[in-house]
Amino acid sequence: MTILATAAAVRNQEEKLLLVQEGKEHVKGLWDFPGGKLEGDENLKDGVRREVLEETGYIVEPEELIGIYLEKSARTGENVVVFLYNSEIVGEGERNPDTEDEILDTQFYSLGDAKKLSLRKGNRNKMLRDVKDKKSISKERLIDSR
Repeated sequence: MTILATAAAVRNQEEKLLLVQEGKEHVKGLWDFPGGKLEGDENLKDGVRREVLEETGYIVEPEELIGIYLEKSARTGENVVVFLYNSEIVGEGERNPDTEDEILDTQFYSLGDAKKLSLRKGNRNKMLRDVKDKKSISKERLIDSR
């Protein structure tokens, strides 16, 4: 089985990147982009919006797709396809209290400082490089037909 997941590259006015510190046992203490697996028939951008709000309390609008990354789940070993979107903060809401054990902290970091953190494994260094290089995939190349 393949799991579909989203992640968000969210920057503040100082161009610092929003990262979350994981609380789940298999990745506890590691830093990552806010995001997670899609639920039900949720589309990619709705998944980004929901996950960022649940984990950080920020309301975001996903913009261009930066990249698509294939990795293995640290917990189950299943294939995971992660869609990373540049996302703009458009408001603040309420963080989901159910994520308190899943997310230990949220912070904004410069790209240079983010590279020095203990990052979740997988493609996180490649994702940071793609954010830095302002890479994006044209919407003509990705069709979400759900």
